[in-house]
Amino acid sequence: MSAKICFLLAMLARIHFFSLVFAASTTSYDYIIVGGGGQFRPQNPLVHNTSAYGTAFGSIIDYAYQSAPQTYVGNKVETMRAGKALGGTTTINGMSYTHAEEIQIDAWQWIGNQGWTWQNLVPYYKKGEIIQVPTPAQYSAGANYNSLYNGKSGPLLVGWTWDMQNSTVHAELRSTYEHLGILYLPDMHGYSMFSRTVNRAENVREDAARAYYYPFASKPNLSVMLNTTGNRILWANQTGTFGPAVASGVEVTLSDGTIETITANKDVILSAGSLISPVILERSGVGNPEVLAQHSILLVVNLTTVGENLQNQINTKFIYTSNVSYAVQGTYLGHPTAYDIFGSNTTNVANDI
Repeated sequence: MSAKICFLLAMLARIHFFSLVFAASTTSYDYIIVGGGGQFRPQNPLVHNTSAYGTAFGSIIDYAYQSAPQTYVGNKVETMRAGKALGGTTTINGMSYTHAEEIQIDAWQWIGNQGWTWQNLVPYYKKGEIIQVPTPAQYSAGANYNSLYNGKSGPLLVGWTWDMQNSTVHAELRSTYEHLGILYLPDMHGYSMFSRTVNRAENVREDAARAYYYPFASKPNLSVMLNTTGNRILWANQTGTFGPAVASGVEVTLSDGTIETITANKDVILSAGSLISPVILERSGVGNPEVLAQHSILLVVNLTTVGENLQNQINTKFIYTSNVSYAVQGTYLGHPTAYDIFGSNTTNVANDI
């Protein structure tokens, strides 16, 4: 028997959209997934255009959350980009796709999470992707991959777009990095070139909805609820006094403002992104007791790290003038190590951090 799955869009209560997909009247599902991003926008050029990175920022498909004043940047308020379309931030990001560095994953086991190693993760990387092997022209323009570590039959298309035909940029950047002692490697070390989440044949962005939802949208046991805000997780054992807290469902707000409970027969999966998932956890009673008490939220799970220590990349733009014009698509990347940058002073710099 097929499991019934409900896919909710975790949005701020003040935000509403016109719905193109209507949820079934069923309020009980085997699995409930909280998170989706926003409206169903498969034909929006801001979503599918592979060469328009950044044009969606500040548009109707960008939540553009505002941070609290940041102490170490002169109390500046930062804009936190998040995709407001089905597929989440994969609809507006730079489409860059890489596997994590081995040491980054192995660190999880070092701090006590047994089994969380890079070697154990590799099969799942391969299961989730299908590499689109570079054409000869793409190879000459800098595209490359390691066949031992890329999948060949997963749902997510990974590769390079047709328009990266200018090989001059790659050759000049490669030569520059190699003169600095940063060698070229086909995967993401030294100087190399990102693969991207793109459908090369159709020349469109391969966002999460296109890869994971569209192929299964017609399944009768799958419901997607747009114009619906995931408020909080509900618990079979509200206080957690008699054992581990077990999720029993989700409280949601419908487009007309009605609050409704959706029951999960098996699991609730919270997948609302790094910015909103912590908010839903705290509303659900999972978090720092001091924070929850300030908002009169009943503590279910004492987990003081919820909503803390977010590390987000800073986008810094460098603009240069040149006497040569380039027309090229591609994300070229240098991965210098700390020693490449600081040399013999690396230890002193590390000690000052």
